[in-house]
Amino acid sequence: MTIKDERAAAAPKEEPKLTTPKAENKEPMSLATTALALTKMADRLVKANETQDAWGFNMVLAGHHGVGKTVLASSAQDSQWGKDVIIIDIDGGSRSISDRGDVTLFRPTSWSEIGQIYEYLANEKHSFKTIVIDSLTEAQKIGLDKIKAEGGHDSTSLPDYGKSNDQIIAMARAFRTISQTKGCHVIFTTLLTEEKDSSTGVVLLRPALTPKAALGVCGAVDAVVYLQAEEGGERVLVMRPNNRIVAKVRQPRSGPQIPHELRGDDITMDAILKIAVQQGKNKEEKESN
Repeated sequence: MTIKDERAAAAPKEEPKLTTPKAENKEPMSLATTALALTKMADRLVKANETQDAWGFNMVLAGHHGVGKTVLASSAQDSQWGKDVIIIDIDGGSRSISDRGDVTLFRPTSWSEIGQIYEYLANEKHSFKTIVIDSLTEAQKIGLDKIKAEGGHDSTSLPDYGKSNDQIIAMARAFRTISQTKGCHVIFTTLLTEEKDSSTGVVLLRPALTPKAALGVCGAVDAVVYLQAEEGGERVLVMRPNNRIVAKVRQPRSGPQIPHELRGDDITMDAILKIAVQQGKNKEEKESN
């Protein structure tokens, strides 16, 4: 999958029709042809534990400005399961890790350059085990600017937002594919935005993307986690939902479990990746037995 032509990649596909098609000017399907089609379909049925997956971990890491998202994501370099790390620095906010000579940066200046670095990471040989997109919030802004420029207007229309939603969801799915096929971990950082629930009055937090893009991206990844600073200053990484956030971690019920919450000095990418990798190894061991 490529995001070079994001509009083509993200173009909605026609919904499959499950009703019997009309036989206008067409020969009915023969019994032999039907049997062959059913046999091919049966060959594609596999057990859940037999699916092909290189078991890279992909996640959305959301948090307000300055809470430490980039520092946390870069800490994958300190893990034997996460190094080497490359950060696609769309925000240009890497000063917080300017003391790290062991982390690689790439600073795209356009949507097409985001596509180019994706193509490199997806198709070329490299040593990177963790890919950080910092941030997806800024990536959507860049993509939307491209959409408006192509339309020849400065203001943003509803169709523009629709194209932007498809574009950023396609990008997230494309990078997710790298984790599934090459075993790389992918971290999408985003800012947080607040919305008041009109029915309950509760202020809800979600990744700072357009609502439909946030829904699609969060549905595509293995985990959606929130890095927050509490009133006393202690940081907490929340990985389960509550009345204000929709968080998740996809993981098998058996074997070691990624915790629902990390606090203070325990907040590292190693704490997450070592368990995610072990879950993948457990699956491989079961398959070989």
